[in-house]
Amino acid sequence: MVAPRPALSLLLAVLAARGPRAPRPPCLRPRERERDSGGVNIAVVHSGSSLLPETAVVGGAGVGKPGQGLGNGPGGGGGGGGGGGGGGGGGGGGGGGKGVTDTALLEGVAAMASFSSTSFSSVLVGEIVMTPSGQANVIYLAVNESSPGSLLLQLCELLATTPLQGLVFEEERPPPPNRAPLAPMLEFVSAQTGVPVVAVGGGASLGREPQESGSIYLQFTCSTSLQLEVIFEVLEEYDWTSFSVVTTRHHGYEDFLAMVEGMTDGSFIGWEKKSVVILNVTDDPGGARTKRLLKDNEAQVRLLYCSLEEAELIFRAAWAAGQAGPSHMWFAVGPALSGLGLEGLPKALFAIRPQGWRDEPRRRIAKGVSVLTHGAMALWRDKGATSRSQYAGNCHSDGNQTHRVADRIR
Repeated sequence: MVAPRPALSLLLAVLAARGPRAPRPPCLRPRERERDSGGVNIAVVHSGSSLLPETAVVGGAGVGKPGQGLGNGPGGGGGGGGGGGGGGGGGGGGGGGKGVTDTALLEGVAAMASFSSTSFSSVLVGEIVMTPSGQANVIYLAVNESSPGSLLLQLCELLATTPLQGLVFEEERPPPPNRAPLAPMLEFVSAQTGVPVVAVGGGASLGREPQESGSIYLQFTCSTSLQLEVIFEVLEEYDWTSFSVVTTRHHGYEDFLAMVEGMTDGSFIGWEKKSVVILNVTDDPGGARTKRLLKDNEAQVRLLYCSLEEAELIFRAAWAAGQAGPSHMWFAVGPALSGLGLEGLPKALFAIRPQGWRDEPRRRIAKGVSVLTHGAMALWRDKGATSRSQYAGNCHSDGNQTHRVADRIR
């Protein structure tokens, strides 16, 4: 009999990520939340500072003041676009005003100013945007470093001071191999606090089905499982039932192999998996071993799962081995290969991309904010505004428990 896994507190995870030698961070001190003003507070976590409004930068000197008005300033506030696109445009306006905005938003951002400026290299900005469902207070959190512990601490500080109705996570490209992905950590935060997360951009995908019990992690991109479903439908349509799998030890490769195994074994189609080639391009700088392994692979259809950097080396070796011409078909699988912008791609390369993959990051963020705002407004109409504070918890909640769901595909 296997003993049940003990519940992991989010505070313990914060301490573990931060390290035992770090001083007691201010976010671990219990503090009273700001009075709920009735607005929708949406946090945005993104990978750079280019999307931030220029009127409200938080630095070591304090908090800048956003402009007055909802998208009527020189920043293009009345921007068009369907759905949430207008909301994102509205957030860019209002430059140069006197800072008339939600008290809870400004004070929540101000509470984070000294914390972020003294502890981490990050930028916090607040603005008000208009979405088709109503007004939303948006708090931007830009993480310019690779440590997940810093993001955990800042999210806990934000949740301790400001009630959040959702979080938008935008990362245009997957992280480099030497940096752990942030998506699983945000899924864990969602399971602990009840804050729904909307992931936009190719790098924000989990690459799998959510596994944390109680998490709300919506992915506005193609997961690995969905990509494989589309690919196998194409292979079935053209009677390409014989294929091989080419992968590296990129994050999630075991999940990828398990998905391929689950979709092909026992199927009435009669799939023939020729081989599974696991490459190690980091220890093969000249590409000789990679070239030999690809040349020994007889299948003309290959499913490739790897990082973007590894794909460039693999395609270079494929050209050298004569495996990148029109007679060999490559299917790129995984969130890392959803937006291939490399030179020297094979002649027959297929990639599955979601609708709107050409959208700018700000437009994708605006759609995520619009979805969360619409959901929060609908929930308040059904449950009543008096219980809005119960929709999401914080890092101090004692009842936070999470565990892996055993029957879900990894």
